[in-house]
Amino acid sequence: LQDQIVSLQVTLQNARAEKLAELEDARVRSKSAEARASDFAQLWTDAKRARDADAAALRSAQADARTAIADRDQLRATIVQLNAQLAAQAATAETMRAEAERA
Repeated sequence: LQDQIVSLQVTLQNARAEKLAELEDARVRSKSAEARASDFAQLWTDAKRARDADAAALRSAQADARTAIADRDQLRATIVQLNAQLAAQAATAETMRAEAERA
């Protein structure tokens, strides 16, 4: 009976050691999974920030392009107006020259 008790104690100790080893392995795997999850969360956050920054840069570039187009259109209108004034002055000068020749 004593031998059976000792044998059972040894079996129990071996089973306990095996379970402790399994628990330690599970703890290590859990920490590794937590670290990977944290790394993924950081990558996700970084990607979201980069996407938001890209979107902001795109909005800024679009606003700059709209401003440049408006400036170009304003310059075109000014050029048309100046050409009209120049044509009117040229016509006036031609009229004055023709009157001077007649006089």
